[in-house]
Amino acid sequence: MPKQKAKGRGRGTGRGVSNEKVLQSLTRLSINHEDSLNTLQQELSWVMYLTTGELSILPSIYAEKSKDASKLSTPFRTRAMRVVLEQTLERVEQIQTKEEVLVDAEKEGWVVRVKDTEAPAFVYQQWSSEQDKTVHDTARRAVLADDVVQLLKTCLEELAQHPQLISRLMPSRPIAEKMTGGPVRVHIQVQLQHLKGKFHQALSGLTDNAVWAAIEGSLRPGSVQRSPAAKSLAKQADRVALWELDTALSKAQKLIDAQARLIEEMQRDQVRLHGQVRQLNAEVTQLAQSAQIYGAHIERLYRLSDTQALSERMDYLTWTLHYQGIRVLLPGPSSSSVRPRAQRRPAQNPY
Repeated sequence: MPKQKAKGRGRGTGRGVSNEKVLQSLTRLSINHEDSLNTLQQELSWVMYLTTGELSILPSIYAEKSKDASKLSTPFRTRAMRVVLEQTLERVEQIQTKEEVLVDAEKEGWVVRVKDTEAPAFVYQQWSSEQDKTVHDTARRAVLADDVVQLLKTCLEELAQHPQLISRLMPSRPIAEKMTGGPVRVHIQVQLQHLKGKFHQALSGLTDNAVWAAIEGSLRPGSVQRSPAAKSLAKQADRVALWELDTALSKAQKLIDAQARLIEEMQRDQVRLHGQVRQLNAEVTQLAQSAQIYGAHIERLYRLSDTQALSERMDYLTWTLHYQGIRVLLPGPSSSSVRPRAQRRPAQNPY
């Protein structure tokens, strides 16, 4: 990609910034922004699952949706949430007042009786991957039915006082008069200003509680995922990161190969140098031995008595050098050219 150079009016020089680097930075910034918003939405939202069985409240929600919105001052999301809470409260009161309904709830595992008072209490549930269903969460204490009623009434009162409290109520598929198939996933979100308010605290206290089974539903904490655009952007960013990593690894491998070749050449040079050193050592040893031999011969020649002929010394030196492989170019004096000292004529006295 072409590089964009920074423009300015100074003496300083601007460094070129590639468009690819800018796009990568914007991609990371967008994904981080998406994740931050999702983290905040998880604190403000819940997920409710409503089945399509006989006791489902989806028909009641559809009836509320069918009303003329122009004649109503309350948005549909608030009215739908009120329907959910009112239907749940009504069925909880039936469990409190009707013994047969309470017995059925006990058989289903939604309700337990307190040992001392025999008062009904709604248990908390959790998902079991082994049994592939929701089971009783024994780690959390069940909530008395009276307390559940009070929490539901608190939510209804807050909705009445703050009609805009619910900022989002979005089903996973359109709600019809008669619905079949699997559960409908409804995303519920409150406004940020009501975070940790009475509605938020009351509904959080009923999260993962079996009370919602009375309307054939369940309430879970919000689990907001990345949008499809963010997922696609993150996937492309991962591909670019993998390509850059592969390029960096390829460059590193080339450098490693070059270093290996250099080390191999250095090792060969070292072996060759060791051979040359051994050869030089052998030659030096041979020269030292020859020097010792020459020294011994020269010493022997100088130890000869003056009475011996000079020709004997020269002949011996010539033979020694010839024995060592050195050719003598100048012939030495013959034995007849030099007389022994004893045969020389004595010098005459001129006086």
